[in-house]
Amino acid sequence: IPVNDAFAGRLQLTGMTNFVLADNSLASSEAGEPHPNSCDAAGRTLWWTYTAPEPGLLRVSAAGLSNSVVCALYRGMALDQLQSVGFSCTGPLEVMVQAGDAFVIQVDGAFATAGGLILQTTLYTAASNDNFAGSVHLEGTNVTAHGDPTACTFEPNEPNPGATNTVWFSWVAPVTGRVWFSPGPNVGLPMAVYTGPTLDRLTAVRL
Repeated sequence: IPVNDAFAGRLQLTGMTNFVLADNSLASSEAGEPHPNSCDAAGRTLWWTYTAPEPGLLRVSAAGLSNSVVCALYRGMALDQLQSVGFSCTGPLEVMVQAGDAFVIQVDGAFATAGGLILQTTLYTAASNDNFAGSVHLEGTNVTAHGDPTACTFEPNEPNPGATNTVWFSWVAPVTGRVWFSPGPNVGLPMAVYTGPTLDRLTAVRL
């Protein structure tokens, strides 16, 4: 029987990334524990807890080695007081977190199956240029810059209402001429160019 079969025996996960191999073949279900109302859960649950060391985007995913699994995420540290954050039997769960936020992770067999599984947690932190005030200044006539908007946010007064995760760069033309902007290999990543000194005084540049 796995040591984390019962809620009281849940294992602690820490840090920015965790990769866990487990097996729920001999696991069971205890009285009072919640179950996702879909995915045909098998009632063979394993438990973990995770506390975010930094603010960011937490991604939790589970996959069976030869079977299907359902992963559920909760807040609360007592079995009868758990509050569901979400569950999935088809893909990862994602939630924005603050440092110190604690979660309970429950993994069960989906579609009445059980067996070996992999649980992975990854905490993505926001880039330093998440906000307009922290924009990274670029210099020169041929510049390449890198950024990851995964855990970034959308701040008040941003000019693009359709955006959700933005990073900012600034550039001053060193010579007169034509300029070309590109999101690089991320050709499907939305990009906008503006002129203006402050976030609430930006004017869009037609590309």
